[in-house]
Amino acid sequence: MNQNTSPLRLRSTSMAFRILSTTALTLLVLAFVAPTAFADEIEYIDFDTKERKTLRVAEVTSETWSKVSFRRKKKGRGPEETIDTIQVVSVKRDDGGKTAELLTTAEGEIRRGNYAEAARLAKSITGGGWKQDDDTGERFYTSFRAGDPTGRKKRPDWKSEYGHFLYAKAVFMQAAEKGSKSGLQDALYALDDFDVNGLQEQKDGTKKTVKIKTGGFLARFAGGNSRFFADAMSLKAKCLVELGKYKEAGAIFEELAQRALQVPLHPRYAYEAAIGPGAIKEAQGDLDGAINEYNKASGTIVSLLDQERRASLLVELGRAYSRTRTLGAAVKLRQAEKANNPGLFAKLKAQLKAESPEMLIRKFGSKPQPVKDAIVRGARDPMVRAVAGNGIGLAELMSKNYEEAVFAFKQVTVQHFQIKEQAARATYYLVRAAREAAKAAKSNPDAKAMYEAMADGAKKALETTYGDTEWARKG
Repeated sequence: MNQNTSPLRLRSTSMAFRILSTTALTLLVLAFVAPTAFADEIEYIDFDTKERKTLRVAEVTSETWSKVSFRRKKKGRGPEETIDTIQVVSVKRDDGGKTAELLTTAEGEIRRGNYAEAARLAKSITGGGWKQDDDTGERFYTSFRAGDPTGRKKRPDWKSEYGHFLYAKAVFMQAAEKGSKSGLQDALYALDDFDVNGLQEQKDGTKKTVKIKTGGFLARFAGGNSRFFADAMSLKAKCLVELGKYKEAGAIFEELAQRALQVPLHPRYAYEAAIGPGAIKEAQGDLDGAINEYNKASGTIVSLLDQERRASLLVELGRAYSRTRTLGAAVKLRQAEKANNPGLFAKLKAQLKAESPEMLIRKFGSKPQPVKDAIVRGARDPMVRAVAGNGIGLAELMSKNYEEAVFAFKQVTVQHFQIKEQAARATYYLVRAAREAAKAAKSNPDAKAMYEAMADGAKKALETTYGDTEWARKG
């Protein structure tokens, strides 16, 4: 021992060594028992409690139309668990970079109706679609499968999966809005496999035009290997309807109806499948046939309501029932408008009154209470009430009950302004109803002034708020 080293200093050094050793050991343990890093979220409906819940997990590993798979604690390690897709409301996945941000932005652009921007953003993620060769200026297609991993159990990257679906949806929405046949064809290329011209680089550096498959979504995720698969089926069917390929569209709607029961899928897909034949008849110009098909669809939904026991899905089916009835009523409304027939409007008014929540309670009085509650709740859906309000308003207008007509149209414009098509229609007819009410109130200057101001306000709203609709062009 060094004679200059005191006993106190030795004890201090020994204590410091023990503290440092304990700290090092603690850090070592923490390194191996790290806290769970929650990166992804699954929002779902708990069918037992009827509550929305959020499951925070280390990673979501795959999303099919029947199951969403995830690892709860460690990314890339440990057992996988699953949750039924029918329960899932949304999935939030994070790549730690900008891609998740781009996907969120693209979804937002679709909701805002900025379809071209949404398609551009989604295409930048997925990489497929039409391109132009920098050297020759030739237009060529890149398959959505390009860059996908090989092997039976390998899935495409989730970012590419999300981007692909959003691209197809945005392209379809834009084409349907503009009535663009070429745009609809591009949407089909993104949705399923078709032969197109692609470029193949040769050994000498030159490029050769060859036939390739587009690698559309339904081919790329065949068998329901994506949570968006049923949506893609519905989009393809709608695309085919717009292109006049009714037989092909009908086959897809029929398959979707079967899969909705077999998988099983969320009730919204049963609804999409059920109304498909009616949409085809409408597109063909067979309005009576469309009404008949929508009536059949409502019967299909009632049979599903009788079989369903889960409260949250009963609510969805109740809404679906009223919406199928409303689609038929909307066709009748078009027929009555075209014929300008007071008798047709009177019949429509009677039907719409019979579809009110109060009357539906009587109609379905023998059903179990949960089913009745779901149907009545569905009858209060904004779209349903907006169509009903316009139908009743037009019936009153044709009967020269101008005050009642003004009241009905005003209710639609105030309470259901978010249903743009119906709010624009109500605003258009409100101008007419208010002007007629003003004429009828000539002996009451205050009432006359009120109705004239109302007509002027509605006219201005038609030109500004609804300037891009057919009702503004009529107005």
